[in-house]
Amino acid sequence: MRRPLVVLALAWILGVLLARMVPIDTFLVFVFLVPLLVVFGYAQAIRPGSRSAFWFIVILIVILLGFVRTRDLRDSYNARLNRVESIARMNPVVLRGTVVGEPEGRGGFWRIAVDQTSLSRPAATEEISGIIDLWVRADAQVPLLSGDIVFATGNLQPYSKEIAQKKDGLNNWYETRGALGSLFLSESTLPTRSQNHQSSKLRTLFRWRDQWRSSIRDWLTNNLSVENSGLVMAMTIGDRTGLTPSLRESLTRSGLLHITAISGLHVTALILILPWPLKLLGLKRRERSWIAIGIALVLLFLVGARPPVLRSVIMGICLLLGFLMDRPKDILNFLGAACLIDLILSPMEIAAPGFQFSFLVVAALLLWGPAFSQIDRLLNGLFNRWEWPPTSLGYRISSRFSRWILTGLWTSFIAVLASAPLSLFHFNQIAFGAILGNLIAIPLTLGVTSLGMIATFGGWVAPVISDLLIDSLSLCSSLLVDWIFWTDSHSFLFYRVSGFHIIQALIPFLLLLLVRQDQLWLSGRRMTRFRLSLLLLFVLALLPFVPEQKHFRATFLDVGQGDSILLEFPEGRKLLVDSGPSQKSAPGNISPLGSQLLRFGIRRLDGIFITHPESDHYGGFIDLIEEIPIDTLYCSGDSNTSEQFQTFARDIERKGIPIERVLHGDSLSGIRDATVTVLSPFSEDLIYGLDNRNERSLVILVEVEGFRMLLPGDIGEHREEMLSNETNLPDVDLLKIPHHGSRFSTTEKFLWMTQPEIAVIQCGENSHGHPAPEVLSRLTAFNIEVFTTLFDGNIRVTWDGKKMLIETQE
Repeated sequence: MRRPLVVLALAWILGVLLARMVPIDTFLVFVFLVPLLVVFGYAQAIRPGSRSAFWFIVILIVILLGFVRTRDLRDSYNARLNRVESIARMNPVVLRGTVVGEPEGRGGFWRIAVDQTSLSRPAATEEISGIIDLWVRADAQVPLLSGDIVFATGNLQPYSKEIAQKKDGLNNWYETRGALGSLFLSESTLPTRSQNHQSSKLRTLFRWRDQWRSSIRDWLTNNLSVENSGLVMAMTIGDRTGLTPSLRESLTRSGLLHITAISGLHVTALILILPWPLKLLGLKRRERSWIAIGIALVLLFLVGARPPVLRSVIMGICLLLGFLMDRPKDILNFLGAACLIDLILSPMEIAAPGFQFSFLVVAALLLWGPAFSQIDRLLNGLFNRWEWPPTSLGYRISSRFSRWILTGLWTSFIAVLASAPLSLFHFNQIAFGAILGNLIAIPLTLGVTSLGMIATFGGWVAPVISDLLIDSLSLCSSLLVDWIFWTDSHSFLFYRVSGFHIIQALIPFLLLLLVRQDQLWLSGRRMTRFRLSLLLLFVLALLPFVPEQKHFRATFLDVGQGDSILLEFPEGRKLLVDSGPSQKSAPGNISPLGSQLLRFGIRRLDGIFITHPESDHYGGFIDLIEEIPIDTLYCSGDSNTSEQFQTFARDIERKGIPIERVLHGDSLSGIRDATVTVLSPFSEDLIYGLDNRNERSLVILVEVEGFRMLLPGDIGEHREEMLSNETNLPDVDLLKIPHHGSRFSTTEKFLWMTQPEIAVIQCGENSHGHPAPEVLSRLTAFNIEVFTTLFDGNIRVTWDGKKMLIETQE
């Protein structure tokens, strides 16, 4: 067998997929495989010279091992998750555990990962192995490092992996981390740090690493601009929390977000560039390779053994081993070894987009890379036609520059084409701008990564190194940031579809297969390679018009401290409930809200709702009405005397947008298989000016094929009490928590009447204390799964008529 490690990796993947998709017991798998092994063992005895039966048996065994390994890990995780769910029924819970990583900033909170936890409730105390995330307000200033033993009291909320998926680079995010739940702490019960932390040498080393990472973060923040420091921080220590929203958006639209994750590109820069000075000292290739492997392991420790970093280091080490064994042509085989090792350590990685992108793109570059492109033959024929002397300076400069340009474009083309099916499946988009963007971004990324790692890693030992490199690092990072924004400004290179179709995955692969065919394959026929390529590209261009599978979607948009919910109905109607506050954008650029809607494929809105005239609910509409056509505005008729609202009203009139007033009992017509009903306010509320504007918010009930969702605006406990007494509040599947999680809303009676399974809180960084600990306590007491835009970013809820899927994207 030419590449056995690739075959074994594929066999292991098959075993993992069977364990994830097929609900069969491990014993039945043994019963099924034993007869096969007996039959092929008998065949091997009859034909002793044949090796096919031997390899078939090996492949079956590997499939079985992959199945058993995956099933064992999933069963163990589910058992621990069930224990956490039983404990959470008796909140509050007292936790004792060990911090396993430095705190991560998430909006106005710190997320602190704690393992080896002891959870105490009034009845008993249980020891559980798994990650519990503590959520502490950032202003608490709790200094915690790896190895610290902490005590905390709060409401425990287990993770519900059946309905929640992370879409920001890691699918099955909870299970991959081994995370079991979150502990929400009230303001009066901050975590306390034990005076005695674990003093083992390993824990001491981890504490040193956390202190080093913190010093690097401070050094970058103090010496570089906000955008530059956030970018360098992501590319050196793997911390992407410093990326500004505008830079993150541009990275996504330009297709260059991959440069911010510690990946194979960064590992390659480290293990290939840093040992280069050793070559000047006369060290041989083997010695430099071993040093590079050591450097990669040091990187793994310093950055942290998170799945993407571990995957990249394993891949880099396996490729280096190929060079050590003088088998550079078998790099694909060593790539299979890296894939096999990665999935043995963490089978759940197979669902992670990062894993899929990494191995698929690298494999495509090995198969269709520059060696296959025949660029040299093309350039030689071109320069021979010009009759340039090969020894001339102009020939050498022109040939090398042309080769660099064409090789870069070819590599980017293959990478984008190979990743297109995954990009369409996971994110419903392809950024063709990356073909051109990578041409400049990759060299700059290697420069920023190399300078950043030398300045940060070496500067900790000798600060003079950091001082010498800071100007060069600032220049390279500034050029890279400018290039990212320039690539993003050409929006025609960004391709987005409304839903995934199998033909979208087939066309890029057909193009790759077409590229590999010899020219004689199509010779003598009318359908030439060029014409077939144009035909496939034409079909690809028509994909946005292919009808998608119809589901109901509600997307709770992350608009900061405000509300904005996008409703997409199966029959095609699209409504937007509120718009959040007005957000600044660069002159000539589309507003942040408009940009988010365009990312979701929204080019027109059938209607917009203003639940009440407060700026954190209508402010975003001021710019949006100039950017996206809107058919109808729905509101209660409540008004605001502020100059901003009066200007907005005049703009609505100037644009000629029809206004429809809706009050208690009104329903929207024309939406097939769905109803949108207004439960409040009542007409007398507006006539007599009862309560305040928040209490007079539109309360909207959305019902679609057995799914109910309640959107109550900013009502408080008084209006909740009135609705509970005067209207027949139905049980709902999802509740948008009123008033951004204020402690003056979401009473126990309101929750008892509505009985939601899922709660969504829309809030951003604020000084009001949203979401209030009291609200989180009540939600966890009712065993309600909670999502917040502050922690989770955009929250998309999809209902297919039978089950609910929740996707979050930070």
